[in-house]
Amino acid sequence: MEQEYFSDGITEDIITELSRFHEFSVIARNSTFHYKGLSPKIEEVGRELGVKYVVEGGVRRSGDRVRVTVQLIDAVTSAHVWAERYDRRQADIFSIQDEVTEAVVARVAEGVKGARALYARSRPSHSATAYDLVLQARPYRTAHTAAAIEIAARLLKQAIELDPNFALAHASLAFVRAGDFEEGWGGDPDVALAEAFAAAKRAVALDDSDGYAHASLAYVLHKLHEFDQAEHEVAVALSLNPNHVNIIMTGAWISVVNGNPEQAIRMIQRARRLNPYMGGWELWTLGQAYSDAKRYQEALDSFAKVTDPPTLMFLDRAVCHAYLGQEDDAHRNLREYLGRAQKEMSSFPGENPMAWRAFLERITSRRRREFTDHYLEGARKAGLNIA
Repeated sequence: MEQEYFSDGITEDIITELSRFHEFSVIARNSTFHYKGLSPKIEEVGRELGVKYVVEGGVRRSGDRVRVTVQLIDAVTSAHVWAERYDRRQADIFSIQDEVTEAVVARVAEGVKGARALYARSRPSHSATAYDLVLQARPYRTAHTAAAIEIAARLLKQAIELDPNFALAHASLAFVRAGDFEEGWGGDPDVALAEAFAAAKRAVALDDSDGYAHASLAYVLHKLHEFDQAEHEVAVALSLNPNHVNIIMTGAWISVVNGNPEQAIRMIQRARRLNPYMGGWELWTLGQAYSDAKRYQEALDSFAKVTDPPTLMFLDRAVCHAYLGQEDDAHRNLREYLGRAQKEMSSFPGENPMAWRAFLERITSRRRREFTDHYLEGARKAGLNIA
């Protein structure tokens, strides 16, 4: 559907707003979107996701008009607790999100309707067109390919040009450019990292109460080896939005980088309770945590569940197989990685051992040297020529 990204984006943002509240847990978008386009029984949804209440609805857009329908249903009894329809101009979409969030919270958690429930109303008004561009960028950001990331960066930069004070656009761009730095997709990695840092700092400066902005800054800071500050920023992010799966996952990755993979595994397991149907980068991160914890088979089991695996994951697989003594599997995954990387990387190291070391040092940056050395040795065991 042509406008599917728009309704998906609005749904995700409402989930994000609801997840700010400490009083209850909110199931993440990946799991709730599992039911999109279906007509399941509400009681079954409640049992499968382990929830008491279900919010369902729809979004229709015609020209500059938007109609949002939403209803809150008791998942145990299937009774309708509340329903509403909003017919507004597209420019009013933020106020619709605020009203839906406040109404749901007021009925699900008594007494939560105070200052935090009114949080979103303090946000500055953003250009509806800029917001639309951010929504368009979201699926490209998570595709984890060079071509997709380039499209995401272009859309987000357009959004920032239209609305320079849109914190969400800056935070999203920070994650995208940090990915460019890590994967070697976008030319000079130092330029990519500098742009990511500038975007993340700008996001926090624009909205210091936005957990996602702080999470973006934490993610960039760890790549600058500012490990203590990264840990601080992710703690701030989690205090602001403790049930946001992407923030929890960012915190888990910071734990991996700081040399605490077991803590990361616990955090990701909590994220999976909020998002039972996660199947992308979250499970890749879980596999990386298992690998750092030297739980190689569990890492491979996690990697095997990743849908549309990214290129770098084949090198991660090769490392795990190598440590398990499974040479054929290690070599096969290394060949797959090298074939893909040669097509995607702007500066493919080729037969240059020093270039490979520099690249792997960058993508495996850890606070404690033994974790980086552990990965490098695994890559050597798999057959990669590293200086």
